[in-house]
Amino acid sequence: MFGLMRAKGTDRELWRKHYCGTCKTIGRDYGQQARLLVNHDFVFLSELLTGADDAHFSLPAYEPRTCATLPAQTDVPPLLRYISACTLLLTEYKIEDHALDSAKRRWHLARRLFSKRFRKARRQLQDFGFPLADLDRILSRQSAIEAGQAFAPGQNPIDQINRAAEPTAQATALVFRHGAIIARSNHDLADIGLAFGRLIYWLDAYEDYHRDQRTGSFNPIRLHAMSLPDAAAEIRRQSRSLASSLPTEFAPRLEANVERKLQNRFPLFRSKTKIHHFQPMRTLSDSPLARAAMLTLIALIPAQAGTMGSIAKWVGISVGALVLLAILAVIVKQLGCDCCDCCCDACSSCG
Repeated sequence: MFGLMRAKGTDRELWRKHYCGTCKTIGRDYGQQARLLVNHDFVFLSELLTGADDAHFSLPAYEPRTCATLPAQTDVPPLLRYISACTLLLTEYKIEDHALDSAKRRWHLARRLFSKRFRKARRQLQDFGFPLADLDRILSRQSAIEAGQAFAPGQNPIDQINRAAEPTAQATALVFRHGAIIARSNHDLADIGLAFGRLIYWLDAYEDYHRDQRTGSFNPIRLHAMSLPDAAAEIRRQSRSLASSLPTEFAPRLEANVERKLQNRFPLFRSKTKIHHFQPMRTLSDSPLARAAMLTLIALIPAQAGTMGSIAKWVGISVGALVLLAILAVIVKQLGCDCCDCCCDACSSCG
């Protein structure tokens, strides 16, 4: 799952309601496989605009830990439908950006796999009166701004990187502002969205620094010769500024997640680009086995996955499916069947 605003500690139960509500609404509107795209930052938007007492959280279909049970179309509240559509739309932009910058096939395959869902999300947002043309225009400037940037001694690197972050910041502000309109909120979240989008851009550049250095991809921190410690200091400054404008329950979570991104704690083993962490398993639904179960069933049998209401059923059936697949693989190997010879003689990628 993607995004910055993961929940830890005492606020996790309330967060889980919004997370499950968003995830299940995506499943209802765009199919089980689209639930793989759920984003913590849109869950955060749901938290900002609603509360624990929202009526739909009391519906059985929205109960946490009943992953496969989806709500009826008539039970989906407008705000969650809007947030789900935004999740799909921003994923489309991200995949498109990766597909343009990378020769790797996975991004082109992802674009083809979700193309119908992306079109449906656009129609859904048009029904909400969302200014899609404005969003397309804003984000279309990103590549041009980045292409036009060049290192110049004497320029303030923070100003230059903030300029590169502007399309992302403005797009996030647009999504937050329209969400407040749909939720009939008295708060204009445009300023929060602007600061949040800018912070996300900085964090992405910080996290991708070494990978971009290795691949030669654009990275504003690297381009403007800013050291990583200086970049981290600016990210922390932006985080503190944004936290001061958030409701008090969200400020500690924001700063904790920013620190998690900036410094990796409890490393088990190191690689060139990542540090892997140890995290204690709280419940079965939090375990890697449960997550693997959900992903396996969504990928293999998305239609039938909706008939299983509990984590235990997901785990049991998916483990069985994995065992059967392993047995089948052994049988195929024993029969001497080479997959490339059987199904893709002309496939150059198989060697």
